[in-house]
Amino acid sequence: MRTKNIALKRLALKAKKRLTGKNKINTYNIDTKKPYGNVRIISCEEDERFYKKVCKILSENRDIQNPLGKLIDRNIYNSLTVTSKEKYFFDLIDKYAECKARFEKENSVSAYNEVM
Repeated sequence: MRTKNIALKRLALKAKKRLTGKNKINTYNIDTKKPYGNVRIISCEEDERFYKKVCKILSENRDIQNPLGKLIDRNIYNSLTVTSKEKYFFDLIDKYAECKARFEKENSVSAYNEVM
């Protein structure tokens, strides 16, 4: 039953993102070089720093209870409104899930290579 609730919540979150336009791809008007929509571009350096934080947390303890508590930037989080805090938190969850999947994939490949 719990897994169904989690799956339902994920589906609802994806639907909400579609409705709010969060999944829009950053496109540029060639003539004016202005982005369409409200899109925030995250640099690769920022993503890699976040990924390294996730790797550090997961390599210390894969069964960590509250990884988001360690990843959240309290200065940014405390300055946001309630709805912005929710959005920030859901974005953080998505980024963490992607980084965790990447970490597990990279470690499973390296573990496989060590066995061979």
